[in-house]
Amino acid sequence: MAAYEIEEFQLAPGVTGDGFVTMDAVYQEHCYLHHPGLLRRTTISGPEGWAVLTIWARHPGEPEDSSATRAWRTSIDEATYRRRVYEDLPG
Repeated sequence: MAAYEIEEFQLAPGVTGDGFVTMDAVYQEHCYLHHPGLLRRTTISGPEGWAVLTIWARHPGEPEDSSATRAWRTSIDEATYRRRVYEDLPG
């Protein structure tokens, strides 16, 4: 059963969109691309802020604690961070 993880946030003060995109690519390479069960991860932005949509083959665990994870987390405004996980409907 697939799981859909949605993370919504604003960037931390002083973090530029271009800088975040570059850092997010490193984070994705180090923490997601070889993670078992990953089907797709997409980072998007719009007038309301930023979001990451990750599609997993099964319910994801918590992200690993690594220097790439810590760098990613410090580039977002934690007060605006929201993570939700949904699963496919049965049937």
